[in-house]
Amino acid sequence: MKEIPDPFTIPFIFRNRDLTLPANPALKEWLELTFQQDPEHLRFLYREQQKYILYGGGNTYTWKRWITKLERDLQKITF
Repeated sequence: MKEIPDPFTIPFIFRNRDLTLPANPALKEWLELTFQQDPEHLRFLYREQQKYILYGGGNTYTWKRWITKLERDLQKITF
């Protein structure tokens, strides 16, 4: 099993307001590894994404729908 890199060394920049399309390969790798080992560790991203709703800029998702979208977006993105 591959070791998860330190998230403090990765710039958390996304291509979309849903926080499911990473803008750099390091973030994509971190998201994939974290998703495979324990998706619950990504719940903080989900909560941050839901804050955009308060400002009229985010989409409303349930946790299950968001994590499914993240998985689908990670599979289709290439660098």
